[in-house]
Amino acid sequence: MFDWESKDTSELIKSVALFGLGAVLIVVGSRLLVVSGQSLATAIGVPSIIIGLSVVAVGTSLPELVSGVSAARKGVPDLSLGNIIGANVLNLYLIVGLSGTINPLTLDLFTQVYSYGWLTVFFVALIAMVVRAGQFHRRGGLLLLGLYVAYVAGLVVVPSIGARL
Repeated sequence: MFDWESKDTSELIKSVALFGLGAVLIVVGSRLLVVSGQSLATAIGVPSIIIGLSVVAVGTSLPELVSGVSAARKGVPDLSLGNIIGANVLNLYLIVGLSGTINPLTLDLFTQVYSYGWLTVFFVALIAMVVRAGQFHRRGGLLLLGLYVAYVAGLVVVPSIGARL
């Protein structure tokens, strides 16, 4: 932490440099993630929406996962939960809003029905856990992980069933 009363600015310069390096690496990494995800989808013949809703989504959520687990282990669960909720609100409103402003976003029927349906299930489960216990325990975390596994499995199974009908 930088001591504002100290005349030595080397700690501040180091922090600014590391912040800048981190920002550059995030931009480069996100570009690699998107390009690689697109290439992966094309190579294995899977619609890019499935790669985006699974592989790319996990990749972009890793920073929140790491900081959330770190904060929870350090005994600051409010910071962990605030980070997760804040990141998701930012993604839903700022990122989607800005992306839609730059280039119109179109969602196919599968995405609208399947993903929004699951989003509702997640919100109901999350709210039910908070209202019931006021906190998250291992069982609640396992429930959310199980729901996510079912969601990702459905991304693969549901389109293949629709293609056969």
